[in-house]
Order: sequence, then C-alpha cells, then structure tokens
Amino acid sequence: MVRRVFGILCIVVLLASAVGYAATTGRMKGKVSDNDGLALPGVTVQISSVNLIGGPQVAISGIDGGFTFNMLPIGMYTVSVSLSGFSPATGEVRVQLDRLATVEFLLVPEQFGGEIEVLAEVPIVDTAQVNTQQVFDQDFLQNAAIGASGRDYLSIIGQVAGVAGDANASVFGGMQTDNAFLIDGLNTTDPVTGTFGTNFNYDAIQEVSFQTGGFEAEFGQATGGIINLVTKSGGNEFSGSFDVRFRDQSFIESGEHFDPDEEVSSFRDVSATLGGPILRDKLWFFVSGEDVKTEIRWEGTHFPRVYEGQNYIAKTTWQMADSHRAVFKYSTDPAEIPGANMSQFVLESAKYTQKQGGDIWQAEFNSVLSESVLLNAKLGIVRGLIEGGPSSNPDTWSTHWNEDTGISSHNYGSTFADDRDRDEFGMHLSWFLDDFAGSHEFKFGVEYNDLYFGSVNYPNGGAWIDDVEEEINYADLNGDGYFNHLVTIKEPEEDARNKENSYGDITTFFVQDSWRPMANLTVKPGLRFDNIGLSNHVGDDIADMDRWQPRFGVAWDIGGNARYVLRASWGRFMDPTALSIPSFASGI
Repeated sequence: MVRRVFGILCIVVLLASAVGYAATTGRMKGKVSDNDGLALPGVTVQISSVNLIGGPQVAISGIDGGFTFNMLPIGMYTVSVSLSGFSPATGEVRVQLDRLATVEFLLVPEQFGGEIEVLAEVPIVDTAQVNTQQVFDQDFLQNAAIGASGRDYLSIIGQVAGVAGDANASVFGGMQTDNAFLIDGLNTTDPVTGTFGTNFNYDAIQEVSFQTGGFEAEFGQATGGIINLVTKSGGNEFSGSFDVRFRDQSFIESGEHFDPDEEVSSFRDVSATLGGPILRDKLWFFVSGEDVKTEIRWEGTHFPRVYEGQNYIAKTTWQMADSHRAVFKYSTDPAEIPGANMSQFVLESAKYTQKQGGDIWQAEFNSVLSESVLLNAKLGIVRGLIEGGPSSNPDTWSTHWNEDTGISSHNYGSTFADDRDRDEFGMHLSWFLDDFAGSHEFKFGVEYNDLYFGSVNYPNGGAWIDDVEEEINYADLNGDGYFNHLVTIKEPEEDARNKENSYGDITTFFVQDSWRPMANLTVKPGLRFDNIGLSNHVGDDIADMDRWQPRFGVAWDIGGNARYVLRASWGRFMDPTALSIPSFASGI
C-alpha cells in the first residue's frame, strides 16, 4: 500500500510538468527543391486532414529545403507548398502509426505553367525502419474482415508473417505469453497471465501496428510481438456507424456426412459509433458501444455455452493550444459466460458461470515545446476482474462426481474471484538534432508500472462427494468421519477462505537514437533498463530482477530510391514478468 501511494504521488508531481505521449501518433518529413534539384528555403508548407484537430498546420522549409511536422494524428494528409516566383504544388501522404511519412516536391518557375498537382505517397519500403513491423490502416480494416469473422484486433495480427494463431499468438516460435498489448499507447497486458487484457468494438479502431522483432529500446516486456492499437477520435464533422451481424446453424449447408442441427450455434453482434465536434477545431468526442452474444451446444452436451459481452468507449480530444493536445478516454468490456464448463460429462445442475471484464481510465498529453523538442506523458489505470462459480445453488454444500462415469452433477464445486490491476505512468522526451555528423532523433523515457493480483477461492460449502459405487453419500459436515471415499472439509468461513495477494512494480529507463549519417543509411543504437520487484501475500520479497538491454539496428537503402532496403538488428530483451510468479511462493 505504501508503495502504491508513493507511486501515485510521484505521478501527480511529474504530471505537473509533463504532457504528451507519441505512441499514438506519427511524423511527417519532407523536402522542397527546384527543377534543377537545388534546395528551396523559405517555402510555405501547409498540411490539413480531417483527423487533425486544431486546423491546418504551417511550417517554413529550412536552408536545406526540409520541413517536419511532429505528433500528427494518423490518417491521410493534404500537403500544399508555395513560394513566390514558383508554381504552387499539392500532394497527399498517409501518416501511419509509429512511422515517419516522407514527401518531396519539385517546384518549377511560374513561367512554365500553372499549378502542378503532385501525388506523394509513403514509400512501399520504409527506409528508416530497422525492425519487423506491419501497420494495418483504416482501408485494410474495413476491407479485410468479411462477414462476422475476424472483426477484432486479435484476429488481425494472425495475418502477419511469422505469427501462428490469433488472440494470444505465437510470434516466431515464442510462447503465447511473450507479447505486449498497447491500447492508445497504454499497456493493457494481463499482469497475471501475460495475455491480452481487453476487448474493443472493431469499428472503434483507427489503426493497428504490430512489431514482431528487433523493436527499439522504447518497447519492452516482450520477446514476441508488440501490438499497438489506436482508437478513433471524432472530427469536425459528425459521423458514425451502425452495424448488425447475425448467424446461426441455419446459415450452414448440410451434407451427406454432416448435419448442422447436431451442433447448435448462434452469433449476434450489434455495434454503433458516433464522433464529432463539441467545439470545432478545439474539442472532439467519440463514443462506441457493442453488444455481443454467442451460443454453442455440441451434440451430447446437457446445456449450451453462452457468451454475453459489451464493449464501450468514451473519448475526448482537446486542443488546449496550438502546441498542446490532451486526450481522455474511458473504456469497459464486461462479459458473462454461463455454461463455461459445457461438456458431455457435466450435467446442468453442475453448470459453471464465469464473469470477466474491466475498466480502463487513460489520459494522454502532447506538447511540442519547440521545432526540435517534444515532451510526452501518459497515465493509465487498468482494473480487471475474473470471477466464477456455480450457475445455480451457490450455497449448496457439496458437489457430486462419479468416478466410474466421470460425470459431474449436483453442483459446481468451487468459487473464485480475481482482481488484476495495473497503474501505469510514462514520460518521454524527444530531441531532433541536425548537422551533428548527420541528423539525430534522440528519445529519452522513464516508465513505472504498479501491478496487483488479488485472488480468493474456496469450495462451496466445504464438501466433495466421491460416489465410487454410484450411490450418493453425503459428508458428515461436522467433520467427524468419512466413508466410501468421502472426504469431508470444514465449512469455509469468510476469514478462512484462501486469500492471496501478489504485488509487483516495474521501473524502466531507456534512451534511443535514430542517426542518419547519410541520406540512405539509418543507424539506431539504444539502451533499455528494466527493474522488477515482486512480493507475495505475507509481504515477502520474492524477486528483485533487473536487466540492461542494449539494442542496435541498421537500415541501408541500397539504391537510394526506397526499392531495396537491407535491415539488421540485434538486442537483449527481458522476458515478460507476470504476477503468477509470487503465487508459487505465496506464504499461505
């Protein structure tokens, strides 16, 4: 408790002087030259986009003809350039998550003609990227998921090379717990299992970035993949969606050796989104809601397995000033699963119901302190819950399992409730430095995660019935004896239930440089440090681990035309840390 209070106080102090987090944005860099290839300084460059709150932004090209725009919301941008004595030009370029969009203009003197239209796209091959990364933009998301299947970010990542499965996928042969799941830059990975921790309405997703190897020092606590998802933010125009999808076994064609009615199933998904301005160019909102219900029952089972879940998001984006932007978001994904233990060996009287979901509060602040310095911060509170117990008769004092037939009846035998919490704070400083043996993009960061796992579990009523002779025998509830393989357990009192609390904290520091000694060569050295402390239910320190993690990557644009790029990377990575570790030495 002292550690958590101290961490919150530190967060409050740091937030007083920090704003922004760049993991939800992209950058744009360009150059303007004349028709002889000579750099043109003093060119007015204006960018605009429906995703850019605050209205169009303007920059002036430098002595080398270059210009840069930082912390841009992802999406398609129109770029216009103008200079007295030259014909104006326009182009379009897409800014993608965690990437640098590049565009070049060649201006001609006015006497050669009127306005020239230039279409400038992000190169198919990213010449500055040293890691293995794939970005799924809005066009892909809307056209790749056909029908009701695959409409979630967990299905998307299964389409990346080197990835086996979806949801908690295996990346390059790694374990399913080796990944990190970032939602709007916030780590939402389950602190106990190391698997994904939240669900989202598919129509609320703006873009998904998936890194599968060689990621930079900014990213850690994963040896597999880094999933970074950005949600929509609204805009200056009202827009929304309403989507209804349904199917059941009647949609499945029967065959000579297959009868769809033998496996009853149904699926229903109703979702809606709405976004728009509260104050044009100043304050936007976006809300999303989804209701999902699936039901399946195999032949020979005694009851169906039902999933009923809801996903909600409420998000506001506030352009506080020309160089300062704030984002606040709340999301929740409650779900209930009656019949989670559906099986031909479980009677309906022993049916089990599981409830799960959580709440996420998140704040992001973006600040451009100068043309070369960005200050970024994030603050998030993640609360997760998984609990389960008998679907009916929760106060029944026994369960019945037939050792000969393997069939469970009478009642489900136990109840549990798990709290899985994560408090997170991070602050990043980016510094762009030119003309120092080439150009540099330095990034410095500090992050802190406070983890908590609280678990309670107990047998219902305290008695288990083992009917080896197919004859129901009830336990002597006073604990005076047992018979016929019947083991009696004392009735669980509130203070005698198995309570287990585990705690963890992760402190991170990193520094990363993106150095371009020449136009077609990018070198990215970096260093990351993670310190992890874990303690158990009785306050014993179970682990105190740390690791220095050097990273190095290089990208060489062989022909200087973004057609062939040679990449290489090397690094040390710390294995993800889960609060399942203290449970092996819980002190109970």
